[in-house]
Amino acid sequence: MNEAKRLENLGKLINNMQSLEFTLRGCLFADELAKGASERLTNNPTFKKGEVLPKNAYTNYDSLGKLIRKYNQLPISKGFEIDETLVEIRDVIAHGRVFLYDPQGDIQLVKFKEPKGSEVEVDFSAWMTEEWVGIQNDRFFDAMRKASATNQKQQAAESSGITSV
Repeated sequence: MNEAKRLENLGKLINNMQSLEFTLRGCLFADELAKGASERLTNNPTFKKGEVLPKNAYTNYDSLGKLIRKYNQLPISKGFEIDETLVEIRDVIAHGRVFLYDPQGDIQLVKFKEPKGSEVEVDFSAWMTEEWVGIQNDRFFDAMRKASATNQKQQAAESSGITSV
């Protein structure tokens, strides 16, 4: 695999991860609105360094794992649950190591556990082939599709006057 294709694959994967997180935050924010726990955002808000904002699903410090767990607990997400193992792939990209042994070869993604004494156990290892990346992208895209469907159900409930979903 050439460098341009490796970068394209990695970029798609990171884009899908971030898109999933944003979509989940949108669903959780809609749930907060329905419960009266948050206020609507202004159109096109500007965020300035040092600005203090209310805590909500968009601004909190929740990790992807926590977002998925909260989303999966929403009654409206039933039938649209998201696979929590996606967090492992995100964590490998964020905290793992990338090994490239051949400039035309595939990347090996490796994540290590915390060392015990002078030894370290491999926690995750996968070759970032086009097939592997395609499978992971499909998994993240499917999760975004589920969260988007849930978001649409929330909006339909809100527009019909239903306050609790």
